[in-house]
Amino acid sequence: MGKKITASLMVLLMLSANLFGIKVKAAEEEVLPKVEFVGVSAPIVIGSKANFVVLTKYPGKVQYKVFVHEPGTSRKIWKEVTDEDFSKPIDAGKPYVFPSYDLDKEGEYDFAIRVKRAGVTGKHFNMYGDYDDAYAFTVKTVRSADVKPADIDVADDTYFTGEKININGFKGAKDLEYKLHTYNLDEGWKKDINEEYKTQIEKTFDKPGVYVLDLWGRNGKSKNNYDAFAVKTVNILERGPIEVKIEDLNEVRINFNKRVSKADS
Repeated sequence: MGKKITASLMVLLMLSANLFGIKVKAAEEEVLPKVEFVGVSAPIVIGSKANFVVLTKYPGKVQYKVFVHEPGTSRKIWKEVTDEDFSKPIDAGKPYVFPSYDLDKEGEYDFAIRVKRAGVTGKHFNMYGDYDDAYAFTVKTVRSADVKPADIDVADDTYFTGEKININGFKGAKDLEYKLHTYNLDEGWKKDINEEYKTQIEKTFDKPGVYVLDLWGRNGKSKNNYDAFAVKTVNILERGPIEVKIEDLNEVRINFNKRVSKADS
């Protein structure tokens, strides 16, 4: 009898909740960080230093740990690349560039990136420690390359929405043509509207956020899809309202919010 009464009361409570529009909240799923993007320039000539850009989706701060397996060594041997146990906390949406690593052997290097919520123990654990998410990838070194990637030649790291970004190719490179792809955590990958190779590229972004410039380069006579590519992140800020200051009836001063360039800093 007691069980029947209890069940009846539960049904009555549920009906009352529905009648008055009260929502019964289910237990929230645990949100964990997830590595969404790792960018590296290529080809990588033996003896180069590799810098990798990492973007993670998570509404908070995260910490990273990176391991590497070198060519010609046992699959059981993984070296830690990061200088400390985990990196210092960083906002997940900001690019993380882990320490450059000397790639002085020919062959394939395997990397494993681990990420966890800042200041807490990761959900998963094995002999290499705890983590919330892991991302593995491979890079291959070569003896030589006709076209070597270099830093992407742009004026600044930060721009406003709608502001034109002039992309002048690889720094120091000559007689190359380029094609641009971009990546953003919310929008994913986007190809250049004009998919033809060009000697110079102009780009604007309509929404604020961190964007990856993935620039393909090739010799003008090359028939390859690309001979080299390089990645760089830029931060796009929302252009704020116009600030109007009236200091005198005969003088009106109008100030636009201004990006601080490398030359100004």
